[in-house]
Amino acid sequence: MAVVVVLAGCGRVGFDDEPDGPPAECMVTLEPGAARMNVNSERALVVAGGLEPYTFSATGPAAIEPSTGVLTTTGATGTVMVAVADDAGCTADASLTVGGSTLFYAGGTSNSVPSDQVWRSTDGITWTLAGSLPDKRSAGALLVMNDKLWWLSGTDGVSPQLDVWSSRNGVTWRVEGNVQQASVNFGAVVFDGRMWMIGGNANPEHDNVYASSDGASWTLTGNLPDANHGGSATVLGDRMFYIGGHNSGNGMLYRWVVTSNDGASWTSIGNMPTGREYAAALTLDDQIVFAGGQDLSGMKTTNVLSTVDGMTFAMQAPLPSARSFTAIAMFEGRLISAGGTDGGAVAQAIPGNAWTMPTTNFPIPRQSGKLAAFEPN
Repeated sequence: MAVVVVLAGCGRVGFDDEPDGPPAECMVTLEPGAARMNVNSERALVVAGGLEPYTFSATGPAAIEPSTGVLTTTGATGTVMVAVADDAGCTADASLTVGGSTLFYAGGTSNSVPSDQVWRSTDGITWTLAGSLPDKRSAGALLVMNDKLWWLSGTDGVSPQLDVWSSRNGVTWRVEGNVQQASVNFGAVVFDGRMWMIGGNANPEHDNVYASSDGASWTLTGNLPDANHGGSATVLGDRMFYIGGHNSGNGMLYRWVVTSNDGASWTSIGNMPTGREYAAALTLDDQIVFAGGQDLSGMKTTNVLSTVDGMTFAMQAPLPSARSFTAIAMFEGRLISAGGTDGGAVAQAIPGNAWTMPTTNFPIPRQSGKLAAFEPN
């Protein structure tokens, strides 16, 4: 369990006796709120005592507004250290954990039938049925932004759907709006305060890139260099990355890595050792991890690749069995791969170590669903 650590100076008595440093006693405290924050979310820190104005700072996967104390987390998990100094030099510090304490797996197909189920787990082993999406969906996206889970588009098994839904607890979902273009098997990330849909089937040109800050109003921001679906998207540093995929127009399986810092202009910067589609990608610290997938013949792979720049790739410990259409998340220090075409349940690994497939009650068979670590609120 994450624990908020709050340190404070004491009192303000004797302030005038120490002109070259903070007062002998300080009474400024910093309250960061709950012990955890979701990724891609913000919170205003609370200061008590001391002498205004205050100056805030932070280290870790977050940025803080120096004068207001509004903390905004990135898409990475980890520990954030925050500090405040008052006008007299008194300081207080605190720490909090970025990343949800609960895994949510939403939608997907079972024996080719889409599901509306939302499952949850606090350890990756024991899963309970948390609730249901408003309708059956697979091959859409599940994102975390502004302390909400967001489901974007996907298919109900008959046709691609426009819906955008959100939830603060994974149980109750509300309609937020519609995407501009219904799509399946697209790349999806949160970047620069917006949700992004990149490429995908049913997207008219299969290369359109859309963005939205609220799930209701979407903007066509640009295009991939070529039509593509089945690729994987993630964020590393100040750029979005789209990797692999398939062009059904020319029948090509892609090795490419394309990147953008604005969603408008995309540049190909490198290539994977081999092409693949329907893999899973996420950012872990300072590298992208790219797991599973398949080629055009449907041959699945156990390969797990990593890259720090999109140009040079290293082979990591393989998945326990070959799978595509899996979902992946970083959770409590472990990589979690949930579901996939191998019919298996959950595979897990401490980064840099071998994967295992523990006995779980994850609902199998299940593929094309989406996974996210989230802190209900």
